[in-house]
Amino acid sequence: MVKKLISKDIYIEEVVNLDAVTSNTIGPSIDTEIYDKKTFYLTTSANTDTVTISIEASFDNVNWVELQSDIYTTNTTVAFSYSNHYSYMRTKTTAQADATVTTSFSGRS
Repeated sequence: MVKKLISKDIYIEEVVNLDAVTSNTIGPSIDTEIYDKKTFYLTTSANTDTVTISIEASFDNVNWVELQSDIYTTNTTVAFSYSNHYSYMRTKTTAQADATVTTSFSGRS
């Protein structure tokens, strides 16, 4: 993860959370506390069956709540943006049958 200071008190960060995973996977938590704007980009490819991709948030990096969960059956690229205060966020895949999933995070303070 690389945080870039683009001007006084304004940071941006871009990081891959899941990198071409092909089985059920929980991505590492991302410290999102300083970001006002948070976006996750989800991409599925080689998808001939189904995969469920979830975006989760936590205040303590231990207890997680699901913010978004969708089932994908085709090659897809989507984005979900959040402006609420979440200290930590991550993505995970479940019910992954035959898909390659990449998720990326972009944050801006």
